[in-house]
Amino acid sequence: MTSIASGPTGTGDVSGPGKGDASGPGKYPNRFRASGVKARHLRAHVLVMGWLALALLAVAAQDSLPVARWLAVHMFLLGAVTTAILIWSEHFAVALLHAKIPDARGSATRLATANLAVAGLLIGVWTAQPVLTAISAALLVAAATAHLMMLIRLRRGALGGRLKPIVSYYQAAIAALIAGAVLGWLLATGGAGGPDRYAGLRLAHIHVTLLGWIGLPVLGTLFMLWPTVLGVRMKDRTTKVSRWVLWLTGSGLLVAIAALALGWRWPAAAGLALYADGAALAVNLFVRTVRGNRPVSAAAAWMLAAATCWLLIAVAADLAWLAARPLAAAQTGIDTLLPVLLIGFVAQILIGALTYLLPVVLSTGPKDRAAVRALLERGWLPRLVALNTGVALAALPLPGPAATTG
Repeated sequence: MTSIASGPTGTGDVSGPGKGDASGPGKYPNRFRASGVKARHLRAHVLVMGWLALALLAVAAQDSLPVARWLAVHMFLLGAVTTAILIWSEHFAVALLHAKIPDARGSATRLATANLAVAGLLIGVWTAQPVLTAISAALLVAAATAHLMMLIRLRRGALGGRLKPIVSYYQAAIAALIAGAVLGWLLATGGAGGPDRYAGLRLAHIHVTLLGWIGLPVLGTLFMLWPTVLGVRMKDRTTKVSRWVLWLTGSGLLVAIAALALGWRWPAAAGLALYADGAALAVNLFVRTVRGNRPVSAAAAWMLAAATCWLLIAVAADLAWLAARPLAAAQTGIDTLLPVLLIGFVAQILIGALTYLLPVVLSTGPKDRAAVRALLERGWLPRLVALNTGVALAALPLPGPAATTG
């Protein structure tokens, strides 16, 4: 396999080449264009932007809206980010496996079901309706299970190739989403028990969502997206390293989540240490991939790099908190990491990835692609500095004015 590019260097298009798609770097494969994927992506990303807008409104109304902070976090993660992951995990799985593009109606149904479930969950928690919350959680689990079955079907009979293991990251992430939905339902409906048990389940929910549902597909995708954005050859060790990273992060996260749910602090810290080892192994490969030539998209490259650094920082700090304090007390410290994970890692990785991907997927030719990329990259350096400075000021234990400035 020639990675996901149209040539052997891994420097071409990540939008999904298949047999006969060797159309040169950056060109959109004919089979994706003919199938109407471009129009589907455009419609689906309207949902992403809609959820982001609602999250910002919730942040602005946090002084007057009940559970506004909770709503903002879940509109962003469950709404915008989940929609983006569902879109791109299917897209990349098709590309990496050289598989047949799934039926458009099935994809639309899964996406609509997931978004309907998220809306129901938000309304159910906001209005304190446990029945609606439970039904919506079950609907989200059903949509996630359908997405998992779609990925499994893609692997059966597909040509596969060098980066086939990356699809396993998406499958593990779906399992994490299902676990996160169940844990979230328990927390929202009073099924978590007493304060000590609640603390463990809440931490399990946070970790399985941020490090599992979001962290795993991000790490997996970066194995092919990072060299593509840089415009360099993929390392020969990529496939082997990707398998090791999935084993370390996946098994470590499983141990950590189970231990947190049971209230076992030290096993949870040990599992998180395994996850940190896996993430560090992946970053080591990414650093070795960097070359002196100019990236295809400097904005995307710097955003992806900064977001990955914040992930490592957050996991290291998280591990320190779990190792040093009881679970109930560790919650406070881990809560201070949320700006790092939500904005520094998740939001920045989403912006960076889409800065590179959207011009490829939505443009109609080289000139159009260049125009879209120029628009998305406008003022990228001041934006990069402002965002990361803000994350640092908000996360560090500084006086109130510094946090407000952040």
